[in-house]
Amino acid sequence: MSEIKYITGDQHLLDRIHPLWEKLNQHHQSTSTHFADGFANFSFEIRKVYLLEEAAKGALQIDIAIDDTGKDVGYCISTAIPRGKGELESIYVENDCR
Repeated sequence: MSEIKYITGDQHLLDRIHPLWEKLNQHHQSTSTHFADGFANFSFEIRKVYLLEEAAKGALQIDIAIDDTGKDVGYCISTAIPRGKGELESIYVENDCR
């Protein structure tokens, strides 16, 4: 297994995770028995609008996992609001890194 490094940032990393997000959406589309059509019509641009709204509140964090070849192999998007409440918005890890 390769060594994994992590970077943390804000909305400026959104476009970087786009390809991994598409893989997550395709996974949901192919495995969902009730919501496949919803995932088929759900685009990264639609998701990005919501995430940018959260970022405008100062509540968005993106963590990206990078393997030793420099390839992005996973991400986690989380939001937080004052008073310590937060939510995991989206998470994905490539199959061979799980």
